[in-house]
Amino acid sequence: MSAHPDPDDLGPVDVAVVAIRGDVTVGVAQALARLHRDGVVRVLDLAVIRKADDGTPAYLEVDEAGLGDAFAWLGDEELDLLSDEDLAAVGEGVEPGSSGLVVVWENAWARDLAVALRAEHGSLVMHERVPRETVVAALAALDD
Repeated sequence: MSAHPDPDDLGPVDVAVVAIRGDVTVGVAQALARLHRDGVVRVLDLAVIRKADDGTPAYLEVDEAGLGDAFAWLGDEELDLLSDEDLAAVGEGVEPGSSGLVVVWENAWARDLAVALRAEHGSLVMHERVPRETVVAALAALDD
């Protein structure tokens, strides 16, 4: 019997990389915990990348980053989906003196719809995130 979830029972899975000047904070961990607790997302894996001022990267689990208590809500749910190669590729984009939080999450809010669509042999044919700047401009245009 497998210890990991059945892919047919998952909602869409995304990888998000958040760049933070300095270190990842407890506040970020708490915000992610709320999303997880409220069933919006289910965190499947996460890691921290710290890049020293000289550009030297360090790839850390949350315990190694001093954030074990802040991410204790994860328990043993992590699946260790991120490879060393994944983290090295992401690390290229992290600026010196900054950190990156790499999160693999299931969009739990969409799980039921995804399962129903798969049962009907449906598939997603388009998905695009609208950049924040575009939303700001569109809302500002409403005032004109």
